Amino acid sequence: MDTVGVKEFFPAGSSSPQAESDENLKYKMDYPEKGLCVIINMKEFSNEERKGSKKLVQGLDRREGSECDVESVQDVFEIIGFTVKVLRNKTCPELLESLKEVAEEDHSKRSCFVCVIMSHGEEGKFFWF
Repeated sequence: MDTVGVKEFFPAGSSSPQAESDENLKYKMDYPEKGLCVIINMKEFSNEERKGSKKLVQGLDRREGSECDVESVQDVFEIIGFTVKVLRNKTCPELLESLKEVAEEDHSKRSCFVCVIMSHGEEGKFFWF
């Protein structure tokens, strides 16, 4: 697949009339590298948990089984040719620093960037320590 078109995101049987006729709505995916996928997995939510304690803060349970989800997402993106970086249990300053480092990388040979955030949350928000 060398391009991703808007039409591909509409359910079967429906389409965007503009997407069918406008080549400018297609996204080129033919760069030397497919892209970078950063997966952020927040499983632990306190310093105590990170040191092995079962103590939970703010009522947020440890996200047991989240590593299986990380592996599944990682496998999918690697199969379609992405480089994958996984960030685990970062504090807010650590997460911001890691994302700053990613932003400062040379992305000129990549078709796109994907960021997957796995955490507790509520509509419009996600939680991290």
